Amino acid sequence: MGTFERGAEGKPTLGRVGSTFVISLFAVFALMFGLAQLVEGISTLIAIPSGRYSSFVLLIQLALTFSNLLFGVASLVIGVGLFFRKEWARKAWLVLVILTLVAGLHLTAMQILADYTNLGRVFGWIGLLIFVSAISLVYLTKAPIKASFR
Repeated sequence: MGTFERGAEGKPTLGRVGSTFVISLFAVFALMFGLAQLVEGISTLIAIPSGRYSSFVLLIQLALTFSNLLFGVASLVIGVGLFFRKEWARKAWLVLVILTLVAGLHLTAMQILADYTNLGRVFGWIGLLIFVSAISLVYLTKAPIKASFR
């Protein structure tokens, strides 16, 4: 049996082996995403200068740090759940990518209001979040993929 089989309409569908592989890729991505978020949160926490910025910018930095740590730990837990094909992990991943995107857009707006100068990196991050959210929502909500989870 190959990765693709013929469905009822004669169109190729993703077979069991292919769906397992793609779900494993989502799990690896969730783990790497979680580690990146944790590293970013910890490095931001270590590097927050106490007197260099206004209190508004300091609050934004603390909000970024807290969200990075929270989303990082959640992503690591979800990544492990995705490896074991748990239904709660699939649902939690879909919720997490949406929440991460909403939080990222909100914090981006706050950084623009605070005249943050390194917006290229921020916009790249938002683009990645949009891309991952779209792929996750399209792929993980398909009926054959949902059936792979227990």
